[in-house]
Amino acid sequence: PQDAIEVQAALLLLQRGWDDVMIPVYDLMSHRNGPYLNTESTTSAHDHSIPIVVTASRDIQAGEELYTTYNHCFDCGGRKERYGTPEILRDYGFVENYPQRWYFHSTFYFDILEKEPQLVPSSTEEEEDEPP
Repeated sequence: PQDAIEVQAALLLLQRGWDDVMIPVYDLMSHRNGPYLNTESTTSAHDHSIPIVVTASRDIQAGEELYTTYNHCFDCGGRKERYGTPEILRDYGFVENYPQRWYFHSTFYFDILEKEPQLVPSSTEEEEDEPP
């Protein structure tokens, strides 16, 4: 039983930790960029002499999920310019939600944005039978 607890702890650190530290609540936040991103880290997680401060980057509505970013952050080391959806899949094991950024040879990229849902009026059978 003790081995199972140690394995679970190690897996949590690998999945959710920042290299060698875990940050309660922040480790449970999902990645998402664009208008969904609503937090920012104001200090580096890699310098243990500086406290890690996480703040809201915009107003957050009650019940709204908290999001962090894996590539548009303060201490991401230039990831914003060369680290996109394929790299997040490779390193974290998931395809990020929209918006997505796809880099090619570090010189070209494109963004895929989520289309806003459109309300399309539908007709009823009665309306279709009426002459124009």
